[in-house]
Amino acid sequence: FTIGPVRFHVTDPLFDPSLVGKQEILSLSDAIHLAITSCEPDRRQLLFENIVVTGGISLIKGLKERILKELHRFLSITENAGEFQTRECKCLKIPEYFTAYKDRPDLAGFLGAAIVAKLVFPEPKNFITKIDYNENGPSVVHVKSY
Repeated sequence: FTIGPVRFHVTDPLFDPSLVGKQEILSLSDAIHLAITSCEPDRRQLLFENIVVTGGISLIKGLKERILKELHRFLSITENAGEFQTRECKCLKIPEYFTAYKDRPDLAGFLGAAIVAKLVFPEPKNFITKIDYNENGPSVVHVKSY
């Protein structure tokens, strides 16, 4: 028993939700484009060049390439493009020095959270201790400033 060429079309509904009867849902590329263009113009180029694909779906071969191909239609290829106009899209890879994670894009979200936790949580204003919680209860969350 083989699945055949159909296996290559498993991600098609992500890029064309109408294939599964969902006309009202944005495609993945449209959602990425909308998220990026909702940001300040001077940050958009950086965002287009640093797309992160994570989670279990990131293990599907060819998905990153398909995302980049679909996003390419939003780019300006003219020579008259403005300073903030993006000319290319790129997906980030996990750096080689994270040896346990470099071949695990599905864990990129966890890796990012672990890095942020190490950078942010040494400051007492960024976490709630057990003592704080026991003294103030759940409302202590509103006392801490972020």
